Amino acid sequence: MGVKNDTNLVLRSLVTELIGHGFALSVHNEEATEIEDSTDIEAVIAELWQCDMEELTSKKGDLTGWFSLVYGNDGYDVISDYTVNMEPFIADTMTLVDKLAE
Repeated sequence: MGVKNDTNLVLRSLVTELIGHGFALSVHNEEATEIEDSTDIEAVIAELWQCDMEELTSKKGDLTGWFSLVYGNDGYDVISDYTVNMEPFIADTMTLVDKLAE
């Protein structure tokens, strides 16, 4: 697979997994918030990859987290950083990342 395909797979997995765990997601880039507190998988995915780097934030009650997305990376490592409190909610995505990195 290519970088773009790997990136798309990781992003779809991340968004689907987080929303599946009951999180609302927001997409922020350097200039604006593209979508805020959405639980619509396709709407969130449509707003991703609008610039070189974005932040995806997740919120469920008092639990919040963020993911730094860098699109110039190799695809499997599009998630360049994230808050560790989100690890229990992204296990499938991290398994996918490990598989793509091999």
